[in-house]
Amino acid sequence: MRDHLGRLAAIGAALLLAAAGGCRTVKMSTPQQRQDLTEAIIGEWAEPARLLAAKLIEEYGPPDRVEPSRLVWNDKHLWKKISVWDGIPGSGPEEGAYLLEQTVSYPVPAQKRPDLAAFSDDIRVSGDGAELSARSVSEDRNFLAVNLADEIVQGIKTPAEARRFYDMTLLLKAAGKSSEFTQGLLFLPRPRP
Repeated sequence: MRDHLGRLAAIGAALLLAAAGGCRTVKMSTPQQRQDLTEAIIGEWAEPARLLAAKLIEEYGPPDRVEPSRLVWNDKHLWKKISVWDGIPGSGPEEGAYLLEQTVSYPVPAQKRPDLAAFSDDIRVSGDGAELSARSVSEDRNFLAVNLADEIVQGIKTPAEARRFYDMTLLLKAAGKSSEFTQGLLFLPRPRP
């Protein structure tokens, strides 16, 4: 108990020093410090975000970056970046529940970006077109969105067809059915040539 309190005190001191210095991200030198800080921070989060963060920690290990309202993992499996928030700063009520963003290396041609925007507001393309991200409430929905974005870029589906497929897949999932589109990436992420 005393050891645990000592760790929490050290974490609190690190957070206070970081805040006083205007730093939003705290870098911890050891995995144990990062784990302790992560546990302390998500312990204060709202339940949906806390449960999602715990699930991601179980699957991907401790995050690479810890902030008061966000955890970030880099280069985990096929994902280039994974972020989970305790609420997204500045988000509207319709976006408030979208706590998870996952990014892959995926060059998106400029002429395909309007098609992706027409498909879903939850798909984002980096400014340089080298990364594709999906934001939702769960990893399976992000897999679905990114897999459909790939099909749009490849010319397999139109944005309208992809939207219908997305909605139908979620309805079938709610009825207990599964789809390979929600189980993982159906393509290999690829950096820009």
